[in-house]
Amino acid sequence: MKPHIRLGYAFAMLLVVAGMSACSHRTGGIMASTGGITRVDNSSVGSDVSISELKTRLIGGMMQGIATITSLDSTDLSLQYQFTWFDGSGFVIEGDSSSWTPLTLYGKQQVQVQAMAPANGAVSFEIYVREVFSQ
Repeated sequence: MKPHIRLGYAFAMLLVVAGMSACSHRTGGIMASTGGITRVDNSSVGSDVSISELKTRLIGGMMQGIATITSLDSTDLSLQYQFTWFDGSGFVIEGDSSSWTPLTLYGKQQVQVQAMAPANGAVSFEIYVREVFSQ
């Protein structure tokens, strides 16, 4: 292969890789569970947001989960959160039924969020919060 063709091929591959990385999303965030477990998958989100005061209650035989999400930053944050519900054996209840819910937190704001379990039998939940990045 001629050197100028190899150089052109290498440049084209570089553009493809750069284009693919521009489309990638950073989806890591933070998680808290009613079992007392907290996990930080993205240290930037972990330094900007906290999750606290996880509570449950029964309403008409269905479990409701409540959590407080707090901005630790003075700027506005575009976030999403998702509840995942577990039965008494630790299995996920209807894992695909919970969608991501958008949330904007203004500087140092705290918001209580809530969700209902998708079915009877829920005994605990996890809440996951991630930041939304515009492209």
